[in-house]
Amino acid sequence: MQISGLRFQPWSLLLARFFVAALRELMATHHVSDLVRVSWLGQCKPTLQMITLFTLLRYRPESQAIAIWIGYVALYLAAAITVWSMAQYVGAAWSALTKIAMSQPSNAKR
Repeated sequence: MQISGLRFQPWSLLLARFFVAALRELMATHHVSDLVRVSWLGQCKPTLQMITLFTLLRYRPESQAIAIWIGYVALYLAAAITVWSMAQYVGAAWSALTKIAMSQPSNAKR
């Protein structure tokens, strides 16, 4: 999908979503899942995604309806929130991740 020079790759959002899900699972197994609670932005993202789905499936792309532009704006906002919230989750969990990595036994042969 391309809008005036911007190229959107939907697979990148899937990778970010899988990464956050794996991070939450890892934090839960180490009993520090409170570090990666769902944020307010994470709750707004599904709303934007539903607006995107409704508008882009309901109206034809060649129409000049304002709804098409609302759909595209919601799509890019949802993408930005996905990346932003992933960065927040990693930042919040970083100290726990380093402790987890340091507590794991090294597999290096001596």
